[in-house]
Amino acid sequence: MFRSPTGVISEDEARVLFDRVGFQPPSGMPTQDALMLLMQIAQEQAAAESAKRPRRGRTAVYPKEGSTAEAAEEVLRTHGATCTPIHPCGVQVHGIDIAASDGTLTPEVSGALEVLMAAHGLVLMRGQGKVHEESGVKGRFLSGEQQCRLSECFGAGALHSTHGVHPEAPNRDVFRLSNDPDRGFNSVGPEWHNDGSFCREVFGHVVYHIVKAPHGAGDTRFAHLGRAVDRVPPKVLARLRRCVSVNSNGGGGDPL
Repeated sequence: MFRSPTGVISEDEARVLFDRVGFQPPSGMPTQDALMLLMQIAQEQAAAESAKRPRRGRTAVYPKEGSTAEAAEEVLRTHGATCTPIHPCGVQVHGIDIAASDGTLTPEVSGALEVLMAAHGLVLMRGQGKVHEESGVKGRFLSGEQQCRLSECFGAGALHSTHGVHPEAPNRDVFRLSNDPDRGFNSVGPEWHNDGSFCREVFGHVVYHIVKAPHGAGDTRFAHLGRAVDRVPPKVLARLRRCVSVNSNGGGGDPL
């Protein structure tokens, strides 16, 4: 088995992946090295494509009363939104219509949501988008461009797309996943992981848009690592502060 940009795959699956994206590994190169090379090429291509998109820059503004969950919720209330905690991790925000503004948020709302992400680990906003058809899918969801504009509302206001691009993806910055390989990549992230941990500079925020959730097996579980760190004994934490995690795929090292 080998680690790839789309998860853990077999030798045969690796060959199918190479054929699908038109990649011919150098003669004699081991499969794992070929997968690493493919990921490097994909990252370079993604960086080149992202450079063509004008950088929006940071726009989010934190609450004037301070970067607390209470202050963030008050800001959202002034914009007609309310919050409901999700246990044990996350908060659901009601009353924000992302499609109504074509994917953009006001700086105040963006900043409030960033604060809530830090406090709760996850922000959930259900029922987003308008009924339409895109890339062969009919339903209520955000367009690919709207997803990108929403992502640019957070952090540095720039997209950082390091993934492969599925032929059915509505936008090259959208990592399209599906249990149907003809609709999107599958076998992605079945084990515990941090998105972007293979990068030298990890992601500031990650935006997921669930167009159709699976029934039964297939749930994605989230954990608040900040709260986990708060529960680590001081002696263990002191040791971990001197350690670095090295990603097995990209080789990126990040302080623990």
